Amino acid sequence: DLAELLQRRETVRFFDTAVPLPKRDLSAVLHYGFGVLGTSHPGEGLTLLKKHNPSGGALHSIEAYALALNVDGINPGLYHYDPRTHRLGSIKSMAQTDAIKFAGHALAGQHWYESAHVVIFLTSRFERAYWKYRNHAKAYKSIVMDAGHISQTVYLAATELGHGAFVTMAMNDVDVEQAIGIDHLDE
Repeated sequence: DLAELLQRRETVRFFDTAVPLPKRDLSAVLHYGFGVLGTSHPGEGLTLLKKHNPSGGALHSIEAYALALNVDGINPGLYHYDPRTHRLGSIKSMAQTDAIKFAGHALAGQHWYESAHVVIFLTSRFERAYWKYRNHAKAYKSIVMDAGHISQTVYLAATELGHGAFVTMAMNDVDVEQAIGIDHLDE
């Protein structure tokens, strides 16, 4: 029931490191937060993705990068989530101690999140939003709203599965961008 799920949703700051996150649970959270349900073709050469979350202009510019720390069956390290294939692509493997250290640094010294099983970094591919709204400030507003919708869906999916979640804006953005290999002017 939705009311009960919303009452259980809360921000968690400490996680049980003795038990790894089941891979199927991470898969479900990624699917509900970012995955593709289907496509539509409203015009020649134009494909729109259908997802669980609304997106301004159906552009879905938000990308997910996962820092796996303690997930059953997934080696610690950085990954990019491909919503079309529902797969994690490895960016950088890490020893678990290095992944935990990176999480603490990336999240601006918020050491309590070092116990998280996974950290999902959200980015936006600006060209996806700006090609349609290129001369309008609403493109940026749309991106921010998209991130909010996704964050709430991730919270609710994690809660439904019996796990905690958190959102933070306190990050060392440049270090995260460099680690995942993106150019801050494009994404």
